[in-house]
Amino acid sequence: MLFSLQAPKSLVYETLQGLNLFKDVPADQLHIISKGCNIVTLRNNQHIVSQGDMLRNFFIVLHGELEVYVEDEFGEKFVLHRLLAGDYYGDICLLTGEPSHVSINSAKRSKIIIFDDEAFQKLIQLIPQINNTIIKNLSYQLKQINIKKTSVKNKQLALSNFLLESRTYLKKLVGKSRFTKKLRHIIDEQAKHCEPLLITGEKGTGKLLVANLIHNKSIRKKFPFIVVDCEELVHDVEGIKLLGPLSKETSQLYQFSYLDLAKGGSLYLNDIELLPKETLLRLLKYVDQHRDVRIIMASTVTDPGQYIERKKTGINTASLFNNSLHLDPLRSRKRDIPELINYFVNLKCKKYEKETNITLSSDAVEKLLSHDYQQSNIQELEEIIDRAVLLTDGEVIEADSIIIGEVNRSRPGFNLLDLSIFKELVYKRTWPQRVQMMVTVIFLGVLIISFWGGHQFQWINVFTWKVLGPAVILGALLLGRVVCSVCPFSMLAALAQNLKCYSKQLPKYLTHHYYIIFIFLFSLIFWYEEFFNIKDSPYLTGLLLATIAAAAITCGFIYKGHVWCRYMCPLGAIFSVCSTLSLVELRAKTDVCQNKCQTFNCFKGNTRSGCPMLLHAMYIDSNINCKLCLKCVTNCPNNSITFSIRPPGREIWQLSNVHGGIAALVLFFAFMLIPPLTIESLKNLYPDHWKLLFNLFYWLLFSLLLAVVVVFLRKHISSKNFTPYLRMSLAFVPLLTASHVSYQLGAKFDELNSIFIQLVFASQAPYLLTVSACNFTQSLLMIVGLLLTLYCLFRVFPQLKHRWVGGTAFGFSLAYCFIILLFLCV
Repeated sequence: MLFSLQAPKSLVYETLQGLNLFKDVPADQLHIISKGCNIVTLRNNQHIVSQGDMLRNFFIVLHGELEVYVEDEFGEKFVLHRLLAGDYYGDICLLTGEPSHVSINSAKRSKIIIFDDEAFQKLIQLIPQINNTIIKNLSYQLKQINIKKTSVKNKQLALSNFLLESRTYLKKLVGKSRFTKKLRHIIDEQAKHCEPLLITGEKGTGKLLVANLIHNKSIRKKFPFIVVDCEELVHDVEGIKLLGPLSKETSQLYQFSYLDLAKGGSLYLNDIELLPKETLLRLLKYVDQHRDVRIIMASTVTDPGQYIERKKTGINTASLFNNSLHLDPLRSRKRDIPELINYFVNLKCKKYEKETNITLSSDAVEKLLSHDYQQSNIQELEEIIDRAVLLTDGEVIEADSIIIGEVNRSRPGFNLLDLSIFKELVYKRTWPQRVQMMVTVIFLGVLIISFWGGHQFQWINVFTWKVLGPAVILGALLLGRVVCSVCPFSMLAALAQNLKCYSKQLPKYLTHHYYIIFIFLFSLIFWYEEFFNIKDSPYLTGLLLATIAAAAITCGFIYKGHVWCRYMCPLGAIFSVCSTLSLVELRAKTDVCQNKCQTFNCFKGNTRSGCPMLLHAMYIDSNINCKLCLKCVTNCPNNSITFSIRPPGREIWQLSNVHGGIAALVLFFAFMLIPPLTIESLKNLYPDHWKLLFNLFYWLLFSLLLAVVVVFLRKHISSKNFTPYLRMSLAFVPLLTASHVSYQLGAKFDELNSIFIQLVFASQAPYLLTVSACNFTQSLLMIVGLLLTLYCLFRVFPQLKHRWVGGTAFGFSLAYCFIILLFLCV
């Protein structure tokens, strides 16, 4: 307690007479009380009472203002209330003998009158009415102390939650790249001062890690490191949650802000550009005046200062962002990847209680090194390793377990699996397994007839090319790769694989450049079909089908999974391109996969084999590689897989992961049709040399297109900024499909009509459809295909950076439609 020189007793007596508390006290008793009193004058911010002191005095405020406060274990000050003229303190301590629960400072120049213990006891005896006031004051102060203890307890609980969250983040900077070595030095330098820091970089580049390392290397490491996502504060216009209430005076239960939680430590503000204008202005004012909390900000925007000043006028962010640090993306520092791989493998092995000697094969490492990590950088690499460790049962993680893709949001659509009849077909394996078996038996029968059936089975050959061929292409347009789900080649390859499989890895060149195999085999089959006119020869048709079946079976023996279907089958390539326009799609409920899945059964299987195309359902964003075998539906324990009806062609303008090889397929699908359209003209004009001219025309065009594709794909056109142009290539699928279907229908439409008549009427009746009807059907198909292509181009057009490319595409589609119709109808 504060002591001072003894004031004159006459002055003390006159002072007591002027107080309302003593107005009814007789003069003689007042003289007795004044003998134990003293008057003290206090300077501004002069300490009077310390929390925990044993008091032996009671004082009354004569004039001025005293601040009553408490401090928590972190040394943080909480003001309870203020003592003004006429208020007093010390009665509770003197009556109970307990130490003071609060500290008291003078808020400004003040004067108090102090009673010693003896004078206070006489005061209570001589003025009994004071007892009631003291009891009320005692009750009030105890209540305030309990409220403050509750507030401090809540603060400590909230603080512990923040600290617990912070501990879960990576604490180690891993890597040997030049940038990482430089970054370690920058972290050491930044930890030496308390200036606000802005950290910029793409998602997942380690902004939070760097901020945490700076905090832990600084003198603030014993104090909290608080992480705040500014997206959660967009509606806190005044910044109360972040910076506290605007007014210091409050009569309600004390509320602490994120700034209060971070006192003495560091406050990490993620996505700083999302803070409201008023909150930013308050933050700027705080940064200009205080350094009791280190403010570390983060943003994925390259220049958040310019962004904020453009979006929120009237703000100058120079003082907030003058100290900045940019983190390079992982694709720019790939020398860090091997160390990161080892770090995450060890981390995930502990998480899943696996042996820590798990390693990655060279193919798996190369797959990780070749990936661009444009979605979330280091975080994306960690998620890939997490899946790989969980999927691996042995000591080596193979490339097949490295699942790389972009998680796609579930889109609305009617789920056919909600229909009990369809669901029953799938779970009882009626579709597609039993249907595939039946189709395979029919295929083998057709193959036998083709070789040994003779000319009387010519109608089967015509039916195969004139009906079945166009039908399966149209089927892909409507139902995706549904034909692949019942494909006999696929079943024969699977049967061969069950008998014996050497489980070889497909050469890396083929996995990276599979589109060249597609292009070559597609062009070869198309040439074989036209040059030898196999539509008139059941034997040659059977030879083609037998060759494809043999190739599929051979792949089944050698390679694991349905390698033929994914990387080699030219028919599957056609169906995959056409399936982008289909009315159905197989997708996963990504929220369910991310929050509930711990087994990855859709990929590796359960009681039955996993995905034959080595896909994880959560990363499927197109119909291109999905065979619709529906194994994932029955394997998934969380009912996450949907088989939904959707607007046709939606994925053409929404597809995220478009490989440049798909655009190459579309290019060949378009131009390799032109030589067969000229074959009749060559036969008429050059009957003796048409074969030579056709071969030259066909293979020179093939070589030219292949050269263009190879040179073009070396430009890394699979990057995100080129995605709209790859989508634009898929927009031509409706028109190109219509062209091929029209061509297949047109060559011998009258013969097909005769076959139908024989089947239906078993007699030689007049033709039902004439050549003009054929041309009408072809024209109708081409017009429908053109309209759908124009619509798809219209949807893709706003995404194009160079609008002239879109205009050229519109013009090309019109010209292509006109040229094909000209060849078909002349």
